[in-house]
Amino acid sequence: MRQNSIFIFLVSWILSTAVFSQDSLYQVALKNLITGNHDDAYETFENCAHAYRKAGNSERYALCHIKMSECLLRSMQFNSAVDHLTEIETFIEEELLGNAYLMAENKRLQGEAALNLGKPDEALTLLLEAENTYPLNAELEKAEMYNLLGVVYGNNQNKSLALQYHQQALKLRKSHLEGENIKIADSYNNIGLLYISEDPTQAGIFLNEALAIYEAQLGTLSPKVAFVLLNLAQNSSNQFRFLEAERYIDQVQQIWKNIYGSVDHPNIAFTTSIAGQIKAQKGELDQSLMMQQAALQQYIRLFGPKHPDVANQHQIIGKVYSAMEEFEEAIHAFQSAIYANLENQNFISIYETPVIKNFFHADYLLSALMDKAASLEALHLSKTLKQRDLITAINTFEAAKSLISEIRKYRVNESDKLLLGSTSRQLYESAIRLCLILGEQPFQDKKYFPTLYNFIENSKASVLQQAIQDTKAKSFSGIPDDVLSLEDSIQAQLSYHQQKLASGDEIEYHKQEIFSYQTAYRNLIAKLEQNYPNYYQLKYSEGGRSLSELQDLLSDHEAVIQYFLGERQVFICYVSKSAIEISSYSDPAALIKNAKAFKNGLKYKLIRETEVISQNLRKLLIPSIEKEITKLYIIPDGVLNTFPFEALQETKTDSYLIQEYDISYAFAGSMLKNNLEKANNKKETAGLFAPVDFSYRSETLPTLSGSENEILELGILFKTFGIITDNYRKGSAKEEALKGTMIQEYSYLHLATHGKVNQSSPELSRLYLKADDNEDGILYSGELYNIKLNARLVTLSACETGLGKITAGEGIVGLSRALLYAGADNLVVSLWTVSDTATANLMKNFYKSYLSSSDRSLASAMRKAKIDMIQSEQYSAPYYWSPFVLIGQ
Repeated sequence: MRQNSIFIFLVSWILSTAVFSQDSLYQVALKNLITGNHDDAYETFENCAHAYRKAGNSERYALCHIKMSECLLRSMQFNSAVDHLTEIETFIEEELLGNAYLMAENKRLQGEAALNLGKPDEALTLLLEAENTYPLNAELEKAEMYNLLGVVYGNNQNKSLALQYHQQALKLRKSHLEGENIKIADSYNNIGLLYISEDPTQAGIFLNEALAIYEAQLGTLSPKVAFVLLNLAQNSSNQFRFLEAERYIDQVQQIWKNIYGSVDHPNIAFTTSIAGQIKAQKGELDQSLMMQQAALQQYIRLFGPKHPDVANQHQIIGKVYSAMEEFEEAIHAFQSAIYANLENQNFISIYETPVIKNFFHADYLLSALMDKAASLEALHLSKTLKQRDLITAINTFEAAKSLISEIRKYRVNESDKLLLGSTSRQLYESAIRLCLILGEQPFQDKKYFPTLYNFIENSKASVLQQAIQDTKAKSFSGIPDDVLSLEDSIQAQLSYHQQKLASGDEIEYHKQEIFSYQTAYRNLIAKLEQNYPNYYQLKYSEGGRSLSELQDLLSDHEAVIQYFLGERQVFICYVSKSAIEISSYSDPAALIKNAKAFKNGLKYKLIRETEVISQNLRKLLIPSIEKEITKLYIIPDGVLNTFPFEALQETKTDSYLIQEYDISYAFAGSMLKNNLEKANNKKETAGLFAPVDFSYRSETLPTLSGSENEILELGILFKTFGIITDNYRKGSAKEEALKGTMIQEYSYLHLATHGKVNQSSPELSRLYLKADDNEDGILYSGELYNIKLNARLVTLSACETGLGKITAGEGIVGLSRALLYAGADNLVVSLWTVSDTATANLMKNFYKSYLSSSDRSLASAMRKAKIDMIQSEQYSAPYYWSPFVLIGQ
């Protein structure tokens, strides 16, 4: 027995010594991997794996194989890496019961391989799986995964989200690694790359920090040094420091020559392309073209004819041809870019339009489609004058429009969604212009006017409409209440931390909380889309936006005037039951200047000074209207959102537009259509709020003494018409009451209070109520998004509540947008501050007219209330009656 014990001890000692020895060898392999000695690292990891398998250490065996796969990745053997990872994944599932850490590492590397193989969607799916699999204590590994997610999101233009992930990776690395660590430099490099297009100074700071660490740790001939030098070259070129940029390029080319010699490699092709782009920025187009074509041939030899990098290179060549005004060659290059990005389609003619499916890189594809259409227009104007060019350009824009709908599904952060709308404006403006040109061509007979209308309509409030559609989809998809409550809770926390961050409080803490809650929210939505197919289908179903559908909904007495304020032209689209008319104006800058002057003139009672501007704006903005029309729906754009159209004057009679028509506003025609379709079958109840006096820790606001009488009189009026009314006056006008479930019962919600709009940070826009033990009394716009309303009408009898940040493609981002999302059918908001006495008079007359009318038309009631003030002695100036506008009916 004693001898057996000694034998067992000796065997255990030998095995543990072997494992210890392999652990040391494993560290050697890791060092080789980090410093770029991939072949040596692979061989050493392989030897370690054999030893660990022999010793019965299955976890270390699997880890070695994962690291071997990473060596293959770093050696650009992506398919081999995927095969290896797939094989070891099966081993982990079967022998290690799906060990969380090893599965996460495996998924992370599979995601990186997919990214390098030109499969960004697959990469994102795999990386998100890894994000949700890592154990809590694997923080450095999470940093690697965050870094990769930052790269993926940066590539697909989710830039704010990409920055969040890179900052998160940097934070984890700094907390676990020393300051001169290569991984910290990786984060600096990636953050600097994101800043290049927006803030070159900040980009330079991060990139030079990365360069210093790389050179200190790896020497001057490392691939990592080459990549950061390439980024510095682009940053310098963007600032027109071309000699500096070319010096960086020379250094990079020397590094690649030292590493690869004359062998084809993606890094060499990419460097050649960047060098060519710098030549193009310098105006040396012939040299640029030669470089870009050389890079293209190398990419094709490496990847074949269909790959995102091949597609991107075709497009770069097209841009050079376009700059040389060789438009036919440019079109051919852009068409090549489009089809190199599509898996199973090949083009024969430049006049073909592809089917938008099975693409590799959505943003590359969108850019190529837009460039092709622009070159077709240029070819038409400079050479051919053929309608075929314009028709193909419009078809190409239609394809791009459908692609934008797909891209919107994958934009995650609100800011990135808004950015997509902003960048898409160029597409819409060009498409609208071409439709107008073509619609006026011989034998076309306005054929393209409906298409033009659809482009205008698609340019409006897409993010808001998608958010509203998302809310509706949840309501009709059978999602359990407890899951929806969890979503509400996450969104409430997100809103709170975003508001605090915008206020400048504890910035790093709130950034971290926002990152955590956004991650939780994305995971929740992904599960809903997977577990509730009905929700996904309803969420992404295309709403009816066609011209004919809108015309079917209009009565014989209604018309819509829709505006598009572009960089080069302003387009005005008039739609009635039986007509569509399009006009354009070619001086947007002058219009913007006059619109601002008009709004300020009204606001500061400069009646005579604004009279001529008012009349000129009316001639410009209000088309010829059919005699039978009595109601106008106005869908403004840009700065046109900030002034009341009803105050525009007619030259001969000096009458205001409101004296001739009922007027209401909408964010988009589709939202107007939805509102027209709604049946008014809600229970008649009203909630009236008036805090009257306002005192908070951070500020004190003027007392609104007239607001108390305003809601008392409105309460009596509502009760006269049989409407159950709750008055929240002074101390009872609490923020908590407006957030409670009771608020969903009100058909009418009237808030006689102060409001403030923050145009630079819309999340800080707010309404003022009373504080209590749980709430501070300040209701921010983010909190409004989380309120659930069923109100036919919400009236903000407060200051400047109709204003906010003007966002291209979305209109005003502020309180009114938040309330529409929360469920309000119609809104009354203000564009500037008016005395509470004048406001009370307008509101009383408005509600009285509305409640006593048989048709219950909000627009008609508002018009009558304003005409009463125009005809009064005290309040006839537009300053008093025009700031209150109706959004909706």
